[in-house]
Amino acid sequence: MAQHKKRLDLLLHKFLHRRSSPKETSLLWQWLWQLDIPEEHIATGQQERLWQAISRETISAAPKQTHRYRRPLLAVAALLLCLIAIGWLLLKPTTQPIQQYVVNSDDQHMKSIGLPDGSTVILNRSSTLTWSSDYNHKVRQVILTGEGYFKVATDDKRPFIVQSAGLETHVLGTAFNIEAHKGAAQIRVALTAGKIAVYPAGRPEQQSLLEPGQLLRYEPATGKLSTSTFTNDVVCWTTGGLSFNGIPLSEALQQLETHYHIRIQYHPQQLAHKTVTASMGKTSWQKALSAILFPHDLKYKVKDSIVIIQ
Repeated sequence: MAQHKKRLDLLLHKFLHRRSSPKETSLLWQWLWQLDIPEEHIATGQQERLWQAISRETISAAPKQTHRYRRPLLAVAALLLCLIAIGWLLLKPTTQPIQQYVVNSDDQHMKSIGLPDGSTVILNRSSTLTWSSDYNHKVRQVILTGEGYFKVATDDKRPFIVQSAGLETHVLGTAFNIEAHKGAAQIRVALTAGKIAVYPAGRPEQQSLLEPGQLLRYEPATGKLSTSTFTNDVVCWTTGGLSFNGIPLSEALQQLETHYHIRIQYHPQQLAHKTVTASMGKTSWQKALSAILFPHDLKYKVKDSIVIIQ
């Protein structure tokens, strides 16, 4: 790149001082006519020097030339200036390479994220949020894996879009919770304030409009969508608690394993067709486990550091 830059500078210098050979002049005009002058080939300040050089050349040449030769020189100088200016305008890069920003939370800590538009996201344990450097240009789009609670800054011109395991959530300004754990049978979106439109990716005709207090469930395997209401605190996890919104008991036990770093063992038949709806603040794993097992008349015991459901 430095070699091309040096060569262009040399050709222009020779041409303006009428020392370029016919071959060099031809090559220079080929570059100019094709506008093959990338901005990076022109050093800082070179544009101004070119204008000054052409101006000096035109003025100094004028007294020595007859009227018959002055016009061609002025025409060449004007054309040269136009071509260079057009080259800069047309070839100047208008966009920067798009970069990806990724925030991960580990299995023991949540993370609070401030986005460029003023929106905030609380990321639950073992979750990931991704967005691009063009965020907030035309749209505000993020990708969620795991669970996150969103408080979106209002912007009527730039919709906020969350992609989560094949489900898209569109908002303008509101607050909502999304559970999209990797490998989970269901994705759940709970609206706490405002209004949102949710639909499977690429199928806006299947959108569901949610009001505050409504919960949408989506099954990626079947494409099934359903909505219901919730009364428990869906975001108590943001302060260290737990929230279960009509989820399978087996999934609730998996969340307990992740939350408390324990190992739970059970037979699938024990948990068939059993669901959990509950929310609780910070508590021990023993109390949390007892609370979700009690409605199903189940108990547990601990053997060799393994929690066994009975």
